[in-house]
Amino acid sequence: MKFLKIFDRTPTARFDYRPWIEAAELELAIKQAALEDDLTRPLADLER
Repeated sequence: MKFLKIFDRTPTARFDYRPWIEAAELELAIKQAALEDDLTRPLADLER
């Protein structure tokens, strides 16, 4: 996903942001999949 490139995978200072970044990426992937499913479902219903 293009918009995930804003996250830097290298930790800054002493705090490791990787777990937060992975959780955010997972949440965004789930939301995008749900959105894509919602967008394609009406088309699939019309094709039947």
